[in-house]
Amino acid sequence: MRWPELAFVALTALLGVTVAACGPRRGAGALPSGPGAATGEVWAENLVHPQATTILRAHLDSSGAGDVRVLTRAFYATHADEYDFLYLLPATLLSAKAAGRLVNASSEHRPWLNQPGPWHDAEFGSKGRLKAVIGLDAFPLANGPALHETFHHWGVFVDAKFGFGVGKGTMFGPHWGFASVYGQLGGFQRASLACQGGAPLPCAAGADGRVAFELGTSFGPFANGGDSIPYAPLELYLMGLADATEVPSTLVLDDATLDGIANDRIRLSASGTHEVTVADLAARHGAVPKATQTEFRAAFVVVSEEPLPREKLAIAERWARRLGGAIDDPPGLSFEKATGGRARMSLRVSPKP
Repeated sequence: MRWPELAFVALTALLGVTVAACGPRRGAGALPSGPGAATGEVWAENLVHPQATTILRAHLDSSGAGDVRVLTRAFYATHADEYDFLYLLPATLLSAKAAGRLVNASSEHRPWLNQPGPWHDAEFGSKGRLKAVIGLDAFPLANGPALHETFHHWGVFVDAKFGFGVGKGTMFGPHWGFASVYGQLGGFQRASLACQGGAPLPCAAGADGRVAFELGTSFGPFANGGDSIPYAPLELYLMGLADATEVPSTLVLDDATLDGIANDRIRLSASGTHEVTVADLAARHGAVPKATQTEFRAAFVVVSEEPLPREKLAIAERWARRLGGAIDDPPGLSFEKATGGRARMSLRVSPKP
């Protein structure tokens, strides 16, 4: 990763991220437009609406005009209420402010995620089954942020005192930021962190009181690797898919800044560090219970003002088949592989009644 690319990651986090929106991750690798859905199977639906592109763009730009409930109500007018997630994609790349954005449609009572409940918004058209709607402007690149945005249904919404998503004068929203999580929502690999010059931790502070670090691997404060990396243990824990004993302590850099690249190593500095454990999170929010749902259903919906020929849905169909585990299509992972086999997601779209 070159320094301008790293700076771009940080800049998009500053300018393009809202409560659950993620800045562009362009050029991460296009998904080949292979054959369409198998005979008798539908892996992507085309929803035609006169304001489809306007609504989706406004949603990704975090504009008040982006009420995706208009589109989901249109979807449910012709489809059964049997989906946990709906992914809305444009027919062409919009180059919106965010590559993806999630809005929750319902939630059970989850005090461990700072989310009261249960509740559901009937304006989405679902009677409570739908968990969230995810807009994706990665089409036709198709390497994320599907896994990333899906996780936003569960996090990161813990108390700000833990320091996740916070840098010096910088906020990365509900993401890991300068923390050793290395998951879908960012963070670095702890084993790659060293003192500047390569000396092992701990590092002595300089005359200015700040500690100089370096990383030997790529790092994103709000995202890593598109759909190509699995969920981290802490992310699985927040989803209820991992036991607390499986989650290592997390190292968080305090008031951290990105300071450039030297000798292919990322340079950072911080005022200090602190550790966050699952026990710390449980003391504040309560322990995350084991997930009661591990089988999910979702649908990829390509929205447009005019009907699209079936071949125009080929990329979306292949992406859905990969995410649903119907095909192995590296470097992207299926939801099942991203969870380490702990959960699955079907993306076959039921025929219209």
